[in-house]
Amino acid sequence: MAISTAPTSDLPIWMRRALRKTDWAGLLSIAFSVLIALPMLLQPGLPRTNDSEHYVFQTENTAAALQEGRWYPRWSPHVLGGYGAPLPHYYPQGAAYAAALTQIVIAGDPVAAVQIVSALALTFAGMTVYTLVARRAGAAAGLIANLLYSFSPYTGLIAPYVLGDLPAVISLWLLPALLWGLDRLLSGRQPFDFALVSLTIGALVMTDLRFTAAGLCLGAILIAWRVTAPDRQGVRWRAAIVALGSGVGLAACFWLPALVEINAVRWQMVSAPMNGRLSLPGLLAPLGQPDPALLFPTPQWTLGTPLVLFSLAAGLLMLRRRSRGSFQALFLMVGLLTGLIALVIMPEQTWLLGVMTLCLSIGASSVAEVYLDASARRRGWLFTLLCLVIVAAALPIWLFPFSTKSFGSAAPAAQIEYELQGFGIAGLPRGLLLPTTLSPGLGLNRALINGYRTGDISKIDMLYLNSNVQIGFLEHTSHSDRLQVQTYAPTEFTVLTAYFPGWTASTNSGRVRLEQDADTGLISIAFDEALTTELNLRLDTTPIRAIAWAGSWASLALVALMTRRRAKHHQPFLTEYPLLRHQEIRAVTVLFVLVALTALLGFSGVLDGLRTESGSSLSGSTPIWARTDSGLEMASFQIANPTVRPGDTLNLTSYWRTVRALTEDYHISIDLVDAGTGQLITYTNPHEPGNYPTPRWSTARLVRDDYALAIPDDAPAADAIVRIEVIACDNVCDPATRLTFFDSNGAVLGQTLELSTRVSIAP
Repeated sequence: MAISTAPTSDLPIWMRRALRKTDWAGLLSIAFSVLIALPMLLQPGLPRTNDSEHYVFQTENTAAALQEGRWYPRWSPHVLGGYGAPLPHYYPQGAAYAAALTQIVIAGDPVAAVQIVSALALTFAGMTVYTLVARRAGAAAGLIANLLYSFSPYTGLIAPYVLGDLPAVISLWLLPALLWGLDRLLSGRQPFDFALVSLTIGALVMTDLRFTAAGLCLGAILIAWRVTAPDRQGVRWRAAIVALGSGVGLAACFWLPALVEINAVRWQMVSAPMNGRLSLPGLLAPLGQPDPALLFPTPQWTLGTPLVLFSLAAGLLMLRRRSRGSFQALFLMVGLLTGLIALVIMPEQTWLLGVMTLCLSIGASSVAEVYLDASARRRGWLFTLLCLVIVAAALPIWLFPFSTKSFGSAAPAAQIEYELQGFGIAGLPRGLLLPTTLSPGLGLNRALINGYRTGDISKIDMLYLNSNVQIGFLEHTSHSDRLQVQTYAPTEFTVLTAYFPGWTASTNSGRVRLEQDADTGLISIAFDEALTTELNLRLDTTPIRAIAWAGSWASLALVALMTRRRAKHHQPFLTEYPLLRHQEIRAVTVLFVLVALTALLGFSGVLDGLRTESGSSLSGSTPIWARTDSGLEMASFQIANPTVRPGDTLNLTSYWRTVRALTEDYHISIDLVDAGTGQLITYTNPHEPGNYPTPRWSTARLVRDDYALAIPDDAPAADAIVRIEVIACDNVCDPATRLTFFDSNGAVLGQTLELSTRVSIAP
C-alpha cells in the first residue's frame, strides 16, 4: 500500500508549530544583544561629561513627582535657582519617565535606573532587528542584521556611552519595533498588531521627536512599498495609517499643549550645542579608539567598516540578481537616500546616523544569500567568517574607557549647586533652549538657596513681606505649595515660583487672585480683604491640556476597540522562515564565547595593552605648551585649512589641559588679524573650551576644542595671524581678567597668544 506524505504547508497551524525546530539563531541574537548592553550595567556609575547626568536629574525629578501622585509631570521645580521651569511640558519625557518607574519599582537610585533602561533598550534593539529581518529573509539574514546594528559605532558606542543620549538609545529600539509592528499589521494576521503599532509610535513621540519624524517617514515608505508590491492583495494599509494616527493621538497630552502654548515662555540658549557634522569621509572611516588622555572623547560620526563593506556587497549582489524590489533592497536604498539627504542638506543632524545604521543594517543583511548559495561543506565557516568580521571591527567598543567613578548625588540640593557653579541647567541637555517666564534681570534668592541647602525649602521670602500679611509654610511638593495666610488689610505678595499658565490658587475662605508679576515673572498673590485662610498653590490643567487629554483617551479607546474587533476575526498564523543548521549554530556559539571573553577582559583592564597610546590625539597637531598663571595650559593646535578665501570657514582645533583644579570658569576668544597691518579681520565671542566648564576639568586630562571661524565675504587678501586670549568669566567676561601666557621656560608671552601657523586669505 502506497503512503503519501502531505506537504508541511498543508498541515494545520498547531501541527506545524509542533514540528517547528528551535530557533537557535534567535537565542544567539539575544545573547549578542545582551553582550553589547553589558558594559552599561557593569559600570559603577555614569559619566558627568555627557548628557547622562541630565537624564539622571530628570529621572530623579520625575520619580519624585510620581511618588507625590503627579502622573504626568509638567514642571522642573529645581532649575533657575529653585524658581522652576516647564521643561517636561515642552520636551518629551518618555525616557525619564521609563527610568523613573524603574527607579521606583526596581533600582531605588536614578543612576542605576538610567543604566538599566539603557541596557534593556540596547538588548531589545538587536532582538527586534533580528525578528524584523528573519521573518522576511531567514534566520541567517536576521542574525547578520542584528550584529551589524548592535555592533555599529552609533548603536554600540556613540549614543549610549559617548553622548549619553538616553532618548536616542530608546529610540534605537522603538524604531525597528515600529517597522516590525507595521510589517505584521500590513499582513493583517494578528489581533494585537494594531495596538503594537499605535503604542510604539506613541512611545516614540513621547521619547524623541527627531526619531518620531524618521519613524513616520519609514512607516510611510514601508506602507507604499507593500501597497505597490505584486502581492499587495490583502494588505491592510488603511489599518496601518489609522494605527499610526492613533499612536500620535495617544501622545496628544504632550505635543498639543506644547505646540499651542509655545509662545507662553521666553526661549533662552543656555549651553552651546555639540559641534559635529556628518561627512562622506567620516562616514566611511573605520572606527578608531579614543585617546585615553581626553577628558571626554569626541564622537566619531562613522558607519563602521563592516556596515560599509556589507552594504556595498549587498548592493552588488542585488544588481547581479536583479532583486531590487525586495524588502532588504528597499531599506538599502532608503539608507543610501538618508545618507545623501544628511550630507547635502542636514550635515549637522548627526542623529540621522542612527537612522542610516538601521536601514543599511537591514539592507546589508542580504549578504547572507552568499552563505545560502555556498555548498553544505562551506556554509559553517563562511557564515562564521561573516559574523567574525562584524564583531572584530567592534573591538574599540570593548576598549572604550568607560566611567569608573561614582556619579554623586542627584538630590534637589545637588541640582541647585550644579547651576550655582555655572555648569548649566540640571536636566536640560546641552544645545536645548530653556523655556522660562522669568525676567532676564531677576537674580537668585538667597533665602530660597539656603532653604535648599538646609533641606527646609520655603517659597516665601519673609524679608520682603509687608506688615499686612503673615505666612506660615505648611507643605512643599514639586508641583504645589500649601501655606497658612493671615492678612490684616488688602495686600499682595510674591511667591518664589516662576509663573506659568496652569498655576492656580485656592483658599478655604475668601477670594484670591494669582497673576504674573510684571517685574520679575514670578507668581503674584493678591487678597482683597483681611482674612485667615489656608492657601493652596498648584500647577493644574488648562483648557488646551484638558482637550489634549481627551484626545489621548479617545485614541486609547480607539486602539482598544480596534484590538478587540481584530481579535474576533483573526486567524491563527505561524511565521516560518529558514533556520540555521546545527553546524552554523555550533560555530557561531564558539564565536560568541570568544567575543564574550574578549569583552570581559577588555572591561576588566586585562587588554589595556591594546588600547591606543595616551595623548595620541595630539598626533599631527603643532605642540605649543603655553602655560598660564592659573594652571590652564594650551598643549597644541591644528589648523585644517590654512589657506582660505572670503566666505570660507577656518577650522581650528586646540587642545587644553589644567595642572591643578580650577575655581574660575575660563573662556577663550579667537581673533584673526592681518600680520602686516594688525587690522582685525574677524573674531569670536568668548566660549568655554570644549563647551565644558573649566571648574569641572580633571587635572592632566586633555580637552579638545573644535572651532569654525567664519571669514567675512569682504575680507582682504592677507597673511593673517590667529590670536587667542583666555578670560575669566563669572557672570560676564571682563577683558581685565585676561590670563598671561608663559612658554615652557617661563618666559612671558603676554596676554595674547599668537599661533605659529599663518593663515593665508587668498583673493
